[in-house]
Amino acid sequence: MRPIEARAMQPGYGVVESVSEVRLVPKERSAAAGGSSAEGKPVYRIGVRLADGSLQYRDLDKPEFKVGDNVLLTNAGDILPD
Repeated sequence: MRPIEARAMQPGYGVVESVSEVRLVPKERSAAAGGSSAEGKPVYRIGVRLADGSLQYRDLDKPEFKVGDNVLLTNAGDILPD
C-alpha cells in the first residue's frame, strides 16, 4: 500500500472505525538507499469516521487506538485522544 498523502488529510473530530496492519511501499525504490525490500514498512492504518460522515485515514507506527475511540485529527496529520 502507498502512504496517505497530506492533501487527502482533513482535520476534525471522529470515532475510530477500523485499525488494520498494512505494509507501506515507498513511491520510489532506490537500491542505493536500501530500498530493495519488496515487503515495505509495517504500520497501522486507522480509519476515522468524522462528524460530517466522511472517512479519513492515518498511518501510525503503533496501534495506539482501538475501534470506538473518540479522537481528533489535526492539521498536521496526527491523531489525538478526544
